[in-house]
Amino acid sequence: MPCIAASRSACSATSRAGISGTSGAAAFSFSFTTAAGTLSHLGLFDAATGRIALLDFGATETVTIERVEQLRRLGRALRDLDAARVTAAAVEAGFVAVEDPPSQTQAVIDMMLTAGEPLAHQGPYDFGASDLFGRVFDLGRAQAMGEGYARTPPADLLFLQRKFVGTFMLCTRLKARVNLAEVFGRHL
Repeated sequence: MPCIAASRSACSATSRAGISGTSGAAAFSFSFTTAAGTLSHLGLFDAATGRIALLDFGATETVTIERVEQLRRLGRALRDLDAARVTAAAVEAGFVAVEDPPSQTQAVIDMMLTAGEPLAHQGPYDFGASDLFGRVFDLGRAQAMGEGYARTPPADLLFLQRKFVGTFMLCTRLKARVNLAEVFGRHL
């Protein structure tokens, strides 16, 4: 699907607005996110402000304050590439547990650190040029076909994970360049 804006820079602005409005920043700022993050739910691109208007507020889900704080800790740890803090945050949130086999926990943490690449990136992250989706997919497939996973994360985490992946895929499709430190910095 082509970008609804007229230029690549406008696509980047559109993507920035989409990121803050559909998944990440909205969850951190307002403790809610859209339930169906398709472009049809986002609505209109406002060229004057460079933002996308979210039209379908009936399709939202609340995020508990506790979950927001857990994701903030995870986001800061991913941004800082701190594997020990990522592990602690992943245990706290329920992605892994202390009783899980160490090799399975390490595989999940490695996948998280890889997926966190855009948060750790200095300056605009070029989603269009990134092969990150394929790398994370390969890590997940290798784990699923190998040892498997000790647990399924809580349903609300799966929902939010789906939102983040969907936003990543949208940014990739738009070939967006987004400075995530700028978008998420004050929220983490």
